[in-house]
Amino acid sequence: MSIEEHNAPLHEDRIPTENLAIVNETPAENPDVLALRRTALHVSGVDFMSEAQIKEFISTYVLEHECVIEWINDNECNLVFPDEDVARRALFLLVAEPVSEFDDYAEYPMKSNPNIPSSTYHIRYARYQDKKVKSAHLYSRYYLFHGDPHEKDRSSHLQRKSPDSEDTKGKPNPLRSRIGPKASQLSLLERISASPASQRKRRRNRRLKKKSET
Repeated sequence: MSIEEHNAPLHEDRIPTENLAIVNETPAENPDVLALRRTALHVSGVDFMSEAQIKEFISTYVLEHECVIEWINDNECNLVFPDEDVARRALFLLVAEPVSEFDDYAEYPMKSNPNIPSSTYHIRYARYQDKKVKSAHLYSRYYLFHGDPHEKDRSSHLQRKSPDSEDTKGKPNPLRSRIGPKASQLSLLERISASPASQRKRRRNRRLKKKSET
């Protein structure tokens, strides 16, 4: 799968931003890592796809319910559905060929992606071991090519806090109007004029002018 085929615009959606009320999804205190999560489907082959692209792909075949994406790594993710019945229907709709005797533990080829027909995907029930490792974003090829949204979020947060930034409505930040421009944004003449000595000199000249007029 070439990078050019999947070279999508930068997305910040590999960081989960939504929650889904999941029923029947409470395992034992120490569940078998190979036990099935029957409300979630595991998909592999999604290299260089964004969350929006995956949801668009899935919605081509599963029209009734939207899923939540759980990222595992660049190549794998889980599709989490509201309940077991919805997940099972989605699994039957997404497998490439009808299965006469379905094996819950087997992995099956998926239907093709209309937007990337040369790609191949596989699908099965997710297991409790299908989880993202700690600091997985540090090893992501997707972030290497598209940028790390963790860093972008931090930069955006700092920019919003800056006196020079604008608020969400596009209005000037009131803090900037209170404290004025940065000294580095003033010309040399403006900095000299704004210095305390220059201000004292102007006040003294005004007083002398008033005395001379009286």
